[in-house]
Amino acid sequence: MLAQPQPVAVPSLRSIARACRVAPSAVYWHLPSEADLRSAVLDAEYTSLIEAVSAALDNAAADADRLVVAGDAYIAWALEHPGAYQLLFESGDELPSTRAEKGPHPQGRIVDLARHVDPDAPFAAALLLWTARHGVVSCVYTRPNGTGA
Repeated sequence: MLAQPQPVAVPSLRSIARACRVAPSAVYWHLPSEADLRSAVLDAEYTSLIEAVSAALDNAAADADRLVVAGDAYIAWALEHPGAYQLLFESGDELPSTRAEKGPHPQGRIVDLARHVDPDAPFAAALLLWTARHGVVSCVYTRPNGTGA
C-alpha cells in the first residue's frame, strides 16, 4: 500500500462546515448542494489562476519569452495557493462539473490563455506550459527540502 500513489481527497461538506464552525445544513442556505459548493470553489480557483497568468502576460516586456512568463506566473500562483492547486490538479476524487462549464470549460481557459503564448499552436503551448510547470510544482510539494529525498 505504501508504494501505491495516494490521492489527494476533496474535503467533505461536513469537514468544511466543521472548519467554518457551522452546522453542515448552514451551507445549504447559500448553495443547493455539496457539488455546487465544490463547483463554486473550483470556478473561483480556476479564475484566480487564469487571472494571475493573464496579468503576468499583460505586464510582460515586449521581448519577453511569453511561455516563460506564463510558466513563472503559473508556478508562483501554485506556490501561493497550495491547497487550491492540489484540489484543481492533484485530487484523486472525480471533481464535479463547474458552473463555468455552461460557458467555456475551465481547463479550456488555459488553452485560450495559451493563444497569447503561441497563437499558431495554443494546445501545444498549453500542454507544454502545464506539464513542465506542473512537474516543477509537484517536485516542490513532494520534496520541499530540495534534496529530492
